[in-house]
Amino acid sequence: MYIISFCITTLFAGFVDMQKTYASYAEQFAKIRSISHQLSRCNSLLHENIASLEAINNFLDDEDRLEPFVWRTDDNKLRGEAEGAIGGNSSRLWRL
Repeated sequence: MYIISFCITTLFAGFVDMQKTYASYAEQFAKIRSISHQLSRCNSLLHENIASLEAINNFLDDEDRLEPFVWRTDDNKLRGEAEGAIGGNSSRLWRL
């Protein structure tokens, strides 16, 4: 009887440890989802702001208008423009 009780206790302890591990993973996934949601919201607000700037800019006379804003990310590396290379630039907001 003692051996069975010991085995059950050992199994139960193992399951508790697994549950704690999976709970930790669930917390990490929840944090990732929250950060992803926040980044999506920031991206949406950024696009809204750029659209508003373009609309305001279009109210100005042609000679007073600013150059259009173009948002670019670090995908320059995909085009062979590594940071520090000739023609490369680490700035994220470009004016064309």
